[in-house]
Amino acid sequence: MEIDHADNLVICTKEGAPYAAKRAAGHRAPPEFAWHLFTWIISITFMMIVQFLVTVFDNPGRFLAILLLIAQLVGSAGTYPIELVPGALQSLHPWLPMTHAIRGLRAVISSGDFLVMWKEAAILLATAAVFALATLVYFLLRYRRRYAVWRETETAAQT
Repeated sequence: MEIDHADNLVICTKEGAPYAAKRAAGHRAPPEFAWHLFTWIISITFMMIVQFLVTVFDNPGRFLAILLLIAQLVGSAGTYPIELVPGALQSLHPWLPMTHAIRGLRAVISSGDFLVMWKEAAILLATAAVFALATLVYFLLRYRRRYAVWRETETAAQT
């Protein structure tokens, strides 16, 4: 196989020799649009989760976000096979957003099964919507409580 200058640039800027071997074997990179769209969905989902935790719980929410991150690193089967993690984390595995992120990324990168990617994207978007709505409800309740207190003080000041 002959490699021209443009391919050398790709080899140098991507993953080096392993990328060249994959390319020589006929492996193609995932469609960039699907890759970018799915990673955008992942980032929005995690941003909504962290926003909810920090908004509602303040500094303890930051701590809860770190605990969630640690649980997801172990329990999402991205680092180790799920069969090797403790039973408690195995039961959490299907409920962790990172599980769906990893499944979708695997589908985009290696298998090219976009139906799996869209299923996982739908789950992640639903998770993001739940946490965004929970944050909105928190703000609405907080506003009502503050407005009620303000209204009572205004009424008391007028009488």
